[in-house]
Amino acid sequence: MTKATACVCLVLMLAGCAQTGPGLGLGTPPMATSAPPPPPSPAPPPPPPSQTFVYPEKGQTAQQQEFDRGHCYSWGVQQSGFDPANPPPPTAPPPMQGAPQGGLFRGAFGGAALGAVGGAIGGDAGKGAAIGAAVGGLFGLMRRAQQVEQEHQQQASYAAQQQNALSQGRATYNRAFGVCMTGRGYSVS
Repeated sequence: MTKATACVCLVLMLAGCAQTGPGLGLGTPPMATSAPPPPPSPAPPPPPPSQTFVYPEKGQTAQQQEFDRGHCYSWGVQQSGFDPANPPPPTAPPPMQGAPQGGLFRGAFGGAALGAVGGAIGGDAGKGAAIGAAVGGLFGLMRRAQQVEQEHQQQASYAAQQQNALSQGRATYNRAFGVCMTGRGYSVS
C-alpha cells in the first residue's frame, strides 16, 4: 500500500468516525444522496359526518322525533366534547426547523483539517486536505438530507394524529348520540 493510499484510507476512516448519526461510521457504505423529497401533501379533508339512521320503534311522531334528536344531539356533544356540526379546526403543524446551517461547510472544514493531518503524515498535506474536504462535505450533505427527511416524516405524523383525533371525537359523539336515542325508544344504526 502506498503512502497516498494509506493517507486516503486514514482520512476516510477519521471522517467516518467523526460523524454522528445512524448510518455514518466505519463499515457502512455511504448513502446515495439526491434531491430532498417533496414536502408532505396536506392532510386529506375530514370525512363527511356519518349518517345515523333512526327509526321510531314506539310510534313517536315526527315532531317528537325532532325534539328527541335535538336533545340527544346536545347530550352527545356534552358527553363527548365533540360537536359534529362545528368540529375543531385542524391546528397548524409545528414549524419546520429547516436544514442545519453550514453542514456542508462545517463537514468540509473538519474533513480538510483531518485530511491535512493525514496528508502531512503521507507527505502531501494539500492533497490530503482536498480529499478530506470532499469527504467531509459529502457527510455534511448527508446529515442535512437526513434531517430534512426526518422533519417531513414528523409533519406527516402530525397530520395523521390530527385526523385520528377528529375521527375519534366523531366516533365518541356517535356512540353517545346512539345511546341517548336508544334510551328514548328508537332503533339507531
